[in-house]
Amino acid sequence: MSLKERFKVLAAGVIQDNRRAWAARMAARLARFYNNSWEYPGYSTEENGERALLRSLAGEDIRTIFDVGANVGDWSSDCASVFGNASIHSFEPVPATFQVLATRAGSERRITPHPYGLSNEEGSAEFTYYGPENSFLSTMVAPVHDHLESTRVSIKLRKGDDVLRELSVQRIDLLKIDVEGMEHEVLEGLGTAFSEGRVGFVQFEKQPGRRLLKDYYQLLGRYDYRIGKIYSQYVDFRPYDSAQERTAGPNYFAAPAAKAKLISALQSGFMRSRNG
Repeated sequence: MSLKERFKVLAAGVIQDNRRAWAARMAARLARFYNNSWEYPGYSTEENGERALLRSLAGEDIRTIFDVGANVGDWSSDCASVFGNASIHSFEPVPATFQVLATRAGSERRITPHPYGLSNEEGSAEFTYYGPENSFLSTMVAPVHDHLESTRVSIKLRKGDDVLRELSVQRIDLLKIDVEGMEHEVLEGLGTAFSEGRVGFVQFEKQPGRRLLKDYYQLLGRYDYRIGKIYSQYVDFRPYDSAQERTAGPNYFAAPAAKAKLISALQSGFMRSRNG
């Protein structure tokens, strides 16, 4: 056993022997706080890197954007301000939330709202809705916010490849998926588009529960994408490692491997990628 391994065993033993001690419990809380702050800068798109990432992509040829799980349209509006010539399709299946999205989209002709979600097949699903003030917490997987009032609503789902044909959209230049646990199914539903090289950049959330991050690496790896986690200052592109399954913070960005120069710039930092 190496010296490092022996130290780890010794340290773990000391911690376990003193687990009930006040100092040990406080150290554990501090460690959790540090790790959460290290891995996830928060929900604000101005602070967590999402908006900076969009600005870093402003020089790319982005003409068609899909916002899957648009909620009330904040991200779609950000895209409209950054990509002046892009057409934006915003998908929101929860009726009450869609009404807010549609009202907001009425003032921006380039945003087209759609009252359904995308998945890997046509159908419907049950959705836990936490009301207008907490709509961003709503989920298609097991609800976890028991302290909040919620209702179950039925939502309509469409297969992504079918929607592309129906809308006569040949290519998605930027695809954002935030569907509270069903992101993998959305990617599967666009399998034909991916296999034909008709999807550009992908931003997706990885929520805990149904899927491992490994599943996303495997699926997008088939189409030669590189995946990185979005932080406040940069995108951390790296090969898959099982340790990544234990980290907090859900936002990831995938780019075709052919975009090596952009990937390197984003890895260096958003400010550098915007300036160069």
